[in-house]
Amino acid sequence: IDRVEYFWDEDPGFGLATPLPFTGTDVAVVDTDIESYAGYGSHTLVVRARSGGVWGSPLIRTFCINAEPDFSLPADTVCRGEKFTVTNTTRGATEETVYSWDMDGDGKADATGADDFVYTYAKAGEYMVSLSVKTVGDCETTCTKPVVVLDTADPSVRLNASVSASCSGDTVMFTAKTFNAGGYPEYEWTVNGEVVRGATGDTLLTGTLSDRDRVQVTVLPSNPCSPVNTVTSPAITVTVNPSPEVSLAPLFPVYTTEDNFILSGGMPEGGIYYINGSEASVFAPKENASGSYTMSYRYANAHGCVSEAVQTFALREPGAGSLLLGDVNKDERVDIMDILCTVDHIFGRVFPTWNRLTADIDSDGRIDVTDIIGIAGIILGDDATGRAARQAAAGAADDVTLTAMDADAGNATEVYLNFALRGAGRPCGVQFDVTMPEGVELETATEGLVVGRKAGTAANTYTLLAYSSDLRPVGGQLSVRAVLPVNMDEGSYPVVPENVVMVAGDMRAIDHSIAPGRLTVGSPTAVRGLADGRPAIVVESDGLRVLNAGGGSLSVYDAGGRFVAASTIGGDNELVSIPVLVQGTYVAEINKDGRTVRTKFIRK
Repeated sequence: IDRVEYFWDEDPGFGLATPLPFTGTDVAVVDTDIESYAGYGSHTLVVRARSGGVWGSPLIRTFCINAEPDFSLPADTVCRGEKFTVTNTTRGATEETVYSWDMDGDGKADATGADDFVYTYAKAGEYMVSLSVKTVGDCETTCTKPVVVLDTADPSVRLNASVSASCSGDTVMFTAKTFNAGGYPEYEWTVNGEVVRGATGDTLLTGTLSDRDRVQVTVLPSNPCSPVNTVTSPAITVTVNPSPEVSLAPLFPVYTTEDNFILSGGMPEGGIYYINGSEASVFAPKENASGSYTMSYRYANAHGCVSEAVQTFALREPGAGSLLLGDVNKDERVDIMDILCTVDHIFGRVFPTWNRLTADIDSDGRIDVTDIIGIAGIILGDDATGRAARQAAAGAADDVTLTAMDADAGNATEVYLNFALRGAGRPCGVQFDVTMPEGVELETATEGLVVGRKAGTAANTYTLLAYSSDLRPVGGQLSVRAVLPVNMDEGSYPVVPENVVMVAGDMRAIDHSIAPGRLTVGSPTAVRGLADGRPAIVVESDGLRVLNAGGGSLSVYDAGGRFVAASTIGGDNELVSIPVLVQGTYVAEINKDGRTVRTKFIRK
């Protein structure tokens, strides 16, 4: 390239236009000021270059040289219905300049002329205000500016929750949608009237809610046209369902030589087991390498709430101390902990990887008090105490009677049930079942007696277990405390020991006979002290009758200790109906003048 030149509108001829400085390098950059053509209107600028005596194709650009439109508004936001002045600040205009004002962006002129004018918006919204000017011909230049028109209506806020019901511990998101509150409103969130610190945006994320909590949001509008300073949403009362309490029985070590076993030990029953994160129902020790394994149990309740319990267990190669007879917990020694694990097994607390081979001392295919005595014998060995205990037990007569003594509850809420062992000698271990009327609960009252609800039965059956870890005879009387439901019908109920096992210190079964007894309830309410002026609760078919507690309060809790309902007691003989209760066991609690009275009852 040996020449670069330019001209406006009319071509003076090749080589005769205004030259542009050029260095002659391979890459050319034209960087110079070009004076604008003086006349208003549409003009053409042409730039061309020559190389080797040949002119190339020109660059052609069309320019609109016009007045420079501009205007000012009183602010970038105005109120709906407010009158404001639009000021024309166009530069370089002439008498021939024509103006066109479009205030709402619809492409139609709302005003013409160079003079300032007053305008009012009838609707709130966001608008683009434009001013177009023409000075010569169709050469038009436009200036555009935004304006926000704020509504003068009362602001409002709508509150939404991400879910209608959640589980305890779940994170719930609440979203506030504002109307007529301006572009930058401020938010204040409350739960049960307490301000949530740090929550100032239009969303609230929380995982600490309880059932029946009330969530609200208060908005401070940023709209200067708003007639009010704050607006509060209606409250959302949340439903938070309890997550299940899930447990997993301790896992004992497993040996690589053992047979496959079914995964168990998770409570409540009905969940899903996982081994190292994979769903499983059976574990095969022989098919896995020794090492540490993670077992988890996941359970979902009726509300769909899920909880999980996780434990690890060891898979080992067997050694010289493995699978010892009586080593129930597989710690490669026989001690008192193995007796306690056997007691757990009897009461239905069967652990995964339980070794029945080492627990079934008498090899009869079941685990009972006989095996406990057998483990005690292994622990004691041939020492003098053990020999003396076994000799004393061996001399006991094989004729023992287990007698259920009659008990009269009268109108009380509890009574003691006694079971007597009668005969020339007494066993070192006793185990038997007793089925009680619905709602009656048994608790141990004799030291050394273990009482628990019998696993795997729908009836209200309890297992009573007494044993001596030093192989001496157990006491002559076993006693339990029976807690009666307040709506138990009056009458006489049989108390019959069943599935009785008696064993001597040498694991010899002792012949025995059974004498049943009766439990007598003298009042259908089984409530004591109704007429002595003390606060009391009487369960009736249509509610709870609260006596001698005027001015106090009545609270009801479910069997898990969770609050259900409450009521203020107006007089000393009030019938309180609680329709929210479903079938189950509950505890009613009276609080009056610092005194608390509790009563257990059943909703049928």
